[in-house]
Amino acid sequence: MKLKVLALGLALCAAGAGAAEFEWLDTGLTDCSGRDVGSTSGSVPDNHYAASGMTAVCWDGKVYSNRNSPGVAFCTYKNVSRTACVGGINTGKAYSAAPVKEFAWEEKGIGDCAGRDVNASYGSSLPSKALATAGTIAVCWDGKTYNNVNNPGQAFCTYKSATVESCTGGRNPGWVYAPAKVAAMKWQAGGIGDCTGQDYAQTDGKTPHPNYLIEGTTAVCWDGVEHSNRNAPGKAFCTYKTVKLEQCAGGRNPGWMYSPVRAIN
Repeated sequence: MKLKVLALGLALCAAGAGAAEFEWLDTGLTDCSGRDVGSTSGSVPDNHYAASGMTAVCWDGKVYSNRNSPGVAFCTYKNVSRTACVGGINTGKAYSAAPVKEFAWEEKGIGDCAGRDVNASYGSSLPSKALATAGTIAVCWDGKTYNNVNNPGQAFCTYKSATVESCTGGRNPGWVYAPAKVAAMKWQAGGIGDCTGQDYAQTDGKTPHPNYLIEGTTAVCWDGVEHSNRNAPGKAFCTYKTVKLEQCAGGRNPGWMYSPVRAIN
């Protein structure tokens, strides 16, 4: 009971003062023992718990499983900084609470330019929100639709000190993104449908999670009753795909489809 009261207090504090000021940023893998102040179900951390000095560790129950709750997808929130959260025995995905950034990535088309690289991120064809800064662009490849001959078959992004207009002539065309002022975003319903593959994340529940509001992506959700995915019959969950809604078609498990929409204030 004491843990629940403390968790509730933290959530109320975050909702009142920090929900709009902090968010969770993916920082790799880790775990640390103790110092837990709350937990939530699902493998995506809740931004209501994001506050200065906090760390979230999450398990999906599959790739990363906590031996205290094997097969269960959940997150714990720890009153310790990310740099100090090491040495635990239940490695999961680690997130650090960071101030909400002024910029987010906005897709601008297809292109490339040689050189001027200042950073890179690997494992995804979506640019890292943590690297969205003024004066840079991102060029990303999934290793399939767009492939970089220097890293064939690999999904990754490079970040360049350039503008969209000046980034031309490169020999490895990929998706180009530019930083845009952060604005209110939400999931907008887009009908019933599905598309095969291109999944990059999954969350429990029949509605898409706000943490995955990334321009140029699609969420497909099932409640397990009216719409059920034959790969997980009866389960309510959402998958997130690196494809725009209008290009997501032909899948065999129709569910509710959503796309991110932005409204500049």
